[in-house]
Amino acid sequence: MKKIYKFITAGALLISSSVWAQCISPTAFGTATVSSCAPSVNITTCAYGGEYSTVTFSVTGPYQFTGTGGTGNYLTLTDGSNVVKASGFSPLNYTITTLGVYRLHVSTNALCGTESACHSLAYSCLNACYPVTALSTTTAGATSGTFTWTAPPGNYDVYYGPAPLVAPTGTTIPTATTTVNSFTASSLLSSTAYAAYVRVNCGANQSTWVLTTFTTNCSGTPSAGTTAINTSTALCASQNVNFSLTGASVGSGLTYLWQFSTNGTTYTTIPTSTLATTTQSVTGIVYYQCILACGASTAASVPVNIIIASTTTNTAPYFEGFEGIVLNNQLPNCSWVKSNPTICLTYTVAPGSYNRIAKSGTKFGSFRWGTNTAGDYFYSNGIQLTAGVTYSASSFYISDGVAGWSEYSMLYGTTQSTVGLLGIASMTGAITNTVYAQLSNTFTPASTGIYYVAIKAIGTSVPWYLTFDDLSITAPCSLNVPTMTVSASTTSICAGQSVNLNASGTVTSYLWNTGATTMSISPTPTASLTYTTIGTSAIGCTVSVISPSITVKALPTVSVNSGAICAGSSFTITPAGSATSYSISGGSAIVTPTANSTYTVTGTN
Repeated sequence: MKKIYKFITAGALLISSSVWAQCISPTAFGTATVSSCAPSVNITTCAYGGEYSTVTFSVTGPYQFTGTGGTGNYLTLTDGSNVVKASGFSPLNYTITTLGVYRLHVSTNALCGTESACHSLAYSCLNACYPVTALSTTTAGATSGTFTWTAPPGNYDVYYGPAPLVAPTGTTIPTATTTVNSFTASSLLSSTAYAAYVRVNCGANQSTWVLTTFTTNCSGTPSAGTTAINTSTALCASQNVNFSLTGASVGSGLTYLWQFSTNGTTYTTIPTSTLATTTQSVTGIVYYQCILACGASTAASVPVNIIIASTTTNTAPYFEGFEGIVLNNQLPNCSWVKSNPTICLTYTVAPGSYNRIAKSGTKFGSFRWGTNTAGDYFYSNGIQLTAGVTYSASSFYISDGVAGWSEYSMLYGTTQSTVGLLGIASMTGAITNTVYAQLSNTFTPASTGIYYVAIKAIGTSVPWYLTFDDLSITAPCSLNVPTMTVSASTTSICAGQSVNLNASGTVTSYLWNTGATTMSISPTPTASLTYTTIGTSAIGCTVSVISPSITVKALPTVSVNSGAICAGSSFTITPAGSATSYSISGGSAIVTPTANSTYTVTGTN
């Protein structure tokens, strides 16, 4: 704040009507250092009448000092010891020949009047080299560009090149020089953006550089590049999409014509879309491309194919970490739902405040402050769950550390709404953790079908954000061990015989150690052994069961006598071997054949 000073003159100063006074002020306000010959520089904007500003000169030459404001501006220039160098009403001219500290005193009049009003003091170097004005490009061809400017007659330096061009400095060597107020840059590339700088060259010094830009016209066949859009190529619903081109030619003379196709082969022109960008309402599967023309030469951009994504359903194990979203506030797989679009947010990168960070990857979901008093919700896409299976649900959450979050919960239901929701796990009370914490529990659906997991939060308007990530639903085999038994049609067979083995239980697929994958098998073992089968349940859990032991008995050895008899005589068949009993095909061991005959003896052990 300016202080108000009172100035008291000890004696009377007699001034002749033809001689200016030399007003020496006792109070300083404002400083400046003259390090270059500048056109005009402010020293201070509020020196009171009766104060002085200190100016340190490091550049000699003619200067003009000015004062504005207040009721009058009478200036006195002294050296640092208050030896007067010049005085008079503004503007005041003086040539600085000795470097050092000077004082510029301001009064309201030649009688050294004072006042508590602001005076602006400034200096100008009369040898200053002033920059050009009104620099602009007047014409641009395919290989040239002409630009003009306003400035007094003199010498001018020109510096130009393809954009972006590093701005020149005082020591930059010009591309060209001229003595007229225009210049034509030639041998340029077509369809290229250029930057051009112009400065006045005063000999001993130069002005600052002044910039203009231009783009050369097209020439020949242009490059149409690739069609780009501002969103994913898989839209969750009908919406407006912004189309542009990447890698395409630029320059004057180019024309644009956008087209669409429903099959990627036959395109229809959009008559109203004739700019480098266009916005279109996309409602189904469609292709877009742009025809870029330079005169009669045309090129088509690489088309982009956009689809409307269908609803997604999953089975356990299920995991959602938001890594599939490509835009902030986009929901996963086009099938998630949120209760309030201004409260339930998603991010593709951490904003850097209030612990809005990912647990894994770079993307995550957040609840903003001021939720519905009953809570706001994210609802997952549909997940196929099986009745009687025990599932494990888990997610991670982190707060901003500010009190006001009172609930973070996981629930599940058969719709993406609060109707019929059943609780899985809940954290209530003051939630202020500033590192990620896990919320998890198990649940068992009563019936098979599609279910939706709800993530719920309740917060007042006091905190900022409650963030969550990495939702998972699994069916742990430790909680869902399947049952299976194996039965045998018999446990004892003779060599060469088969046995029927049958598996049953809560499994849906089988793998026997024979390689068979059926529920029942009928092997023919050659030795006593057991069989093993691995059963797999519908959720992928396995159980291994060994069959009853199957005993394989060796076949007995049997021999029998033979001989010759006379007609009418009898013959006794006598078996021998390892069998414990024998049976003869004729039923009796004594036979009386009437012709040559063969009898079968069967031994059983």
